[in-house]
Amino acid sequence: MNKEERLNKLRRIIIEKGFCAINNLKNETKLSSSTLRRDLLDLEKEGVIERWHGGAASKDYARPSFESRMNINREKKEEIGRKAVNLIKNNQVIIIDAGSTTSMMVRNIHDFKKLTVITPSIYIAKQLSNIINVEIILTGGRLNLETNSLLGSLAEKIINEIFANIVFLACDSISSDLNVMVADFELANLKKSLIKRAEKKILIADSAKFGKINIASIGNISIFDKVVVDSNLSEEMIEKIKTCGVDIL
Repeated sequence: MNKEERLNKLRRIIIEKGFCAINNLKNETKLSSSTLRRDLLDLEKEGVIERWHGGAASKDYARPSFESRMNINREKKEEIGRKAVNLIKNNQVIIIDAGSTTSMMVRNIHDFKKLTVITPSIYIAKQLSNIINVEIILTGGRLNLETNSLLGSLAEKIINEIFANIVFLACDSISSDLNVMVADFELANLKKSLIKRAEKKILIADSAKFGKINIASIGNISIFDKVVVDSNLSEEMIEKIKTCGVDIL
């Protein structure tokens, strides 16, 4: 394809879908990363699209707010939240990652005599602020308005000074070969830092996230001790996860 054909194809795909992840654009167009990046920049200069972390969106596409994403698969997320809290014990230091599924844990955190929660999530910190006997530590860093959370080098620097009993980590997808993925490299780095700072590593994900890919990998699912998921996950996927030596709740 010449440049005009490439731009027309990209323009059509993005306008039709509203938003398209980089990996999906690469698969559909068969373009190299460098060519795709240049072409997307040209389309952005034309005013046709906006480049976002992990993808591109048409000008009139509105990314769902954090509150709206909380309501996607809400029953599944509530089920996961209840299960995850059962893994917490009194007097522990825990890390709760930012995310719509991890946020569902908050309403189930009560009746603890003492608990310390470290989080990059403004939403989670606010929800926990009314619960007695819970000490809240925010990681600091740059505020990402899309996720209502903190990230960047300052957040990573603070995280590297802490240690926790458990980390509850969120993700955007888990590929068919069980790579845990997110839509942004900076976010992936933050999550890798969180994983390193906890004795036990728990992945929180609803079943709709399995079998999908994204732009940045956190690592294989085998780096986690346990996966907390809703009851709709297929038996085939459950067996694949167990083969990696990971428990499923």
